[in-house]
Amino acid sequence: MNKLFIRLFCCLILMLTVNYTYAQKNISSDSTYQAILKIKNDTIRIKKTVEYASSLISKKKPLGGEIANLAIKDALSSKNNHNLGITYLALGYSYVLTGEYALAYPNYIQALNVYQKINEPKNLWRAYLDLTWIQIQFNEYQNAETYIQNALKIAKQEGLIMEEATTYNYLGILYDSQLKYDTAIGYYKQALALNEKKGTEFNQISTLTNLGISQRRSKRYKEAYDSFIKAKLLIDKGNIGYFKQSIYQNLAELTFVMKDYENAEIYILKALATSNGNNEMVLKRGLYNNLYEVYKNKKDFEKALQYADSARNLEVMVFSKDKVAEIMNLQTKYDTKLKDEKIANQHALNLQQLQQLEINKKELQLTLEQKKNAELTFTKRQNELQNEKRLQESIIQKDRLQAKLDKQASDQQILLQKGKIETNKKLQLFLAIVTLMAIAIAAFIFYNQRKTRRLNELITQQKKDLENINGVKDRIFTIISHDMRAPVNTLISFNHLLEDHDLSSEKIKRYAKEINKTLDHTSILMENLLNWSRSQLQGYKPNSHTHLLKNISNQVIQTLASQAAKKGISLTNNIAPEATIYADADMTELIMRNIVANAIKFTPTNGVVELNTTLTDKQTTFYVSDNGVGITAQLVEQLNSNDTSYHVTTQLGTNKEKGTGLGLMLCKAFTSLMNGEILVTSETGKGSVIFVTLPNS
Repeated sequence: MNKLFIRLFCCLILMLTVNYTYAQKNISSDSTYQAILKIKNDTIRIKKTVEYASSLISKKKPLGGEIANLAIKDALSSKNNHNLGITYLALGYSYVLTGEYALAYPNYIQALNVYQKINEPKNLWRAYLDLTWIQIQFNEYQNAETYIQNALKIAKQEGLIMEEATTYNYLGILYDSQLKYDTAIGYYKQALALNEKKGTEFNQISTLTNLGISQRRSKRYKEAYDSFIKAKLLIDKGNIGYFKQSIYQNLAELTFVMKDYENAEIYILKALATSNGNNEMVLKRGLYNNLYEVYKNKKDFEKALQYADSARNLEVMVFSKDKVAEIMNLQTKYDTKLKDEKIANQHALNLQQLQQLEINKKELQLTLEQKKNAELTFTKRQNELQNEKRLQESIIQKDRLQAKLDKQASDQQILLQKGKIETNKKLQLFLAIVTLMAIAIAAFIFYNQRKTRRLNELITQQKKDLENINGVKDRIFTIISHDMRAPVNTLISFNHLLEDHDLSSEKIKRYAKEINKTLDHTSILMENLLNWSRSQLQGYKPNSHTHLLKNISNQVIQTLASQAAKKGISLTNNIAPEATIYADADMTELIMRNIVANAIKFTPTNGVVELNTTLTDKQTTFYVSDNGVGITAQLVEQLNSNDTSYHVTTQLGTNKEKGTGLGLMLCKAFTSLMNGEILVTSETGKGSVIFVTLPNS
C-alpha cells in the first residue's frame, strides 16, 4: 500500500513538472507575449499583458490563465497600487464575461483590498458592483446587498450620477432575482430618473428593459408594454443593434402572454429576423413554438404545422443523441491519431539519439589521432621557430643601420619642410586679407540691396494704403450722394412748404414731426458714416478693458425699449450675469445697439427679439435672434466675408422704418478692430441670428 502511494505521488509530481515545463515552453514560444516583455515602461507593459491575457481568457485558451498570473506578478513587483488594482479588475471582468465566476471572485477581492488603501473611488465602486453581480449568480443575496450598498454610498459621496444610476439598476436586478418585483421596479425607476438627468441611451435602454421584465413578471402587462416600447424607440433612434433582438423577444413574450396574437406574430418574426446571424437555436425553437400557438389560435393550421415542424427540427439538431455520439467518436479518433503521431515522433527521436551517439564515438576516436599528430607537429614547429629567431636577429641589425641612414635623410627633409611652411603662412595671411576684403564688399552690396528692397516694399505698401484711402473716400462720397441726398431734399421740400404756403397749425405740427424724424435719421447716418470712415482710415483705436456684458446689454435694452414697444415686440435680455468681455465698451454698445435696432426694424408687430450668450474659456459670444423677415442669401454671404469696406443698400423695415445702410457694416468693422468675429445666419421669412464673438481676457 505504501509503495503504491509513493508511486502515485511520484507520478503526480512528474505530471505537474511536465505541465509546468510545457506551459513555460508555450509562453517562451509565444511571440506576442515575448514582444510585450520587451516594453521598458512598467505601466504600458502591464497594461498590454493584461489586455493579451483578457483576450486569451475570452477565447478560453489555456495560456490565458498563465499570462494572467504573470501580469499580476509583474504588477506586484512594480510596487504601483494603481497598476495592481487595474490588473485585478480587468482579469476579474474577463472571467465574468466567460461565466467563470469562481475565477473572477478572488481577483475582485484582491482589487477591493487595493482600492480600500488608495483614493480611487470609481474603481472601488466598480469592484463592489461586479462583486454584487457575482454574488447574485451564486444566490448569495445577503452578501450582494452588502456590496451594493457600499457601491451606492461611494457614488453618492463622490457625486457620480451615472454610477449611482447603474447602482440602482443593479439593485433592481438583485430584488428581481429574489422575486421582490415591487422593490425592484422602484429601484429601476430611480435609475431611469438619474439616467434622464445625466446618462446615456445605452443605460436607459438597459434599465427600461429590466423594468419591463419585472413588470411582466408581476403581471403589470400594460406598464411592461409601455416600458418595452420606450426602450424600442430609443433603440430605433440610436440604431443600437445590440439590444434589438432582446427587445423584440421581450415584446413577443409579453404580447403572447397578453393573448395579443396579432402583435405577438409581428414581434416574434422581428426577433427571428434579428437572430438569423446568431447560432441561438434554443431561442429560435421557443419563438417557433410561440408562432405555432399564435397560428393555432388564429385557425391557420397550415402555418401552425410549418412552425411546429421547424421547432421539432431545431430540437433534433440541438438534442440528437446520434449527433453527440458522432462528435464523441470523431474526438476519440482525433485523440488516437494524436497519440499515434506522438509515439511515432518519440521512436524517430530515439533513432536520432542512437545515430548521434555513434557520431560522437567516431568523433572521439578522431580526436585522439589528431592529438598524436599535434604533438609531432609541435616538435617540428619548435625547431622552425629557433631557426627563425636567428634569422630575425640578423635582420634587426640590418634594420638599425638602415634607420641611421633614414634619420639623416629625414633631418634634411625637415629643414626643407620648415622653409615651405613659412612661405605657406605668408601666402595664407595674404589670402585671408583678400578674403576679408571680399566679404566686406559683399556685405556692403547686400546691405544696399536689402535697404533698396525695404524701401520698395514700403513704397508699395504706402501705394496700397493710398489706394485703400482713396477707395474709402470714393465710398464716402457715394454714400453721401446716395443716402444723404434724399433726407436733405426732404428737408428742403418741407422748408418750401413752410415758406410758400399758409398752413394750419395741425399740418405744421405733422410736418415738424416728419422733419424731426428726417433729422434723427440724418444724424444717425452721419454718426455711423463718421465712425465707419474713421475705422477704415485706421484712425479709430479701441480702448479695451474687461467689462460685464450684462451692464452693456441693459443699457442697449433701455435705449431701444420704447422703439420695441411701439411695434409690440417682446425684447428679452438673456445675457448671462457672469459673462465678461475684453473690449471697448462704447464700441460693443454701438455693435449691440445696431444689431438689436435692425432686429426690431425687420421684425413684424408682436414679434420676438432675444439676446443670449455662450461662454468658453477664452471667448464670449452674444447673439441676437428674431422671427422677422430674414436676410437675403447674397447679403448673408457679404456679411460673413472678410471685407469690411462694402456698403449695404438701405431697406425699409416692416413698418416702413428707414435705415442708414451702414449699421451692419460698422458692426463688422468694429468687431474686427477688437479681434472679434461676426457671423450671420438667416432664413428668409423665418428670422435671423447674428453672433458676435469677442475675447474675454
